[in-house]
Amino acid sequence: MNLIRENQKKQEEISTAFAMETHESQPLETLVDIREYDVPYLVRTCMDLNIRAGAWYTVTPTTHSVELTEMDAVTKANPKVLAFDIECTKAPLKFPDANVDSIFMISYMVNGQGYLILSRSVVGE
Repeated sequence: MNLIRENQKKQEEISTAFAMETHESQPLETLVDIREYDVPYLVRTCMDLNIRAGAWYTVTPTTHSVELTEMDAVTKANPKVLAFDIECTKAPLKFPDANVDSIFMISYMVNGQGYLILSRSVVGE
């Protein structure tokens, strides 16, 4: 066991010496591994397999996996963007209550075109 510990210590010393020598000239050489702890598994898988959002794929099951074939670029999906905001009455510093409060305005945008819906009974003219 002592021999193993001595060899491990020598290896650490050699690694440290190598890191110090190459630190100034080639700092990236001292990296052992890069880990992406903050990237979700689904996102990392899509990046690794070159699966892109907005593209159409033909999915063919195989024995132990699936085969993805990207379809012609002409048939790519045309994404639509929808954003909305709903304003309602409420008591100060409280969340709205559906039994008491009413919606007085809904605004929404679809692909850059905005719309506004008002409740004249609440907002007034």
